[in-house]
Amino acid sequence: MTHTRGKIKKNVFQKLADTIDIVPDEEELIIMGDFNGHVGPRRTPWENYLGPHGDTSSDCNYNGEQLLALCAEYELYITNTFYQHRPSQPHSWYRRNNLEISSQIDFILRRIAHRTKTTDARSIPNITFDTDHRPVMMMSKEKKRPMRKQKIYSEKINLRKLNEEGNVQKVEDEITKRLENRDTSSMNVEET
Repeated sequence: MTHTRGKIKKNVFQKLADTIDIVPDEEELIIMGDFNGHVGPRRTPWENYLGPHGDTSSDCNYNGEQLLALCAEYELYITNTFYQHRPSQPHSWYRRNNLEISSQIDFILRRIAHRTKTTDARSIPNITFDTDHRPVMMMSKEKKRPMRKQKIYSEKINLRKLNEEGNVQKVEDEITKRLENRDTSSMNVEET
């Protein structure tokens, strides 16, 4: 690896780390991408970050080392190495003119604290795009947020009483009072 190329690679991982620093620890964080990194078969000391079902056909390269170090520093794990699939599904890159040559270089990273939400992650083989990469996907179970119920006023107004003296002013005053007390901060224009 040339000096300039190594500097560029290091800069990419530094920019990614700077971006991760911006996201608060309690917020969800998912990073997907082509890291051009081989993480290799050796799991020690990376057991928390690298699962047993990654591509074991190639050794860990510079980008793979940087990726694993990033995972260790920010408590991320490589989701698509934790789920067992058919032999073709870990691989996310295939040489265009020789499909026998393939590897896993596209990864999905997620915070370890959210590992229980992930139900599966893999590359999708046999999809034809104009690229030598296969798409990677992750399935996740999320809790549904309950919808906030809005109060519905169902009072009936007796319109005949409006003909009586002074009732029109009472109705106008009541409508004005209700509108002034209504919390409109979370409403859009149509709701207000």
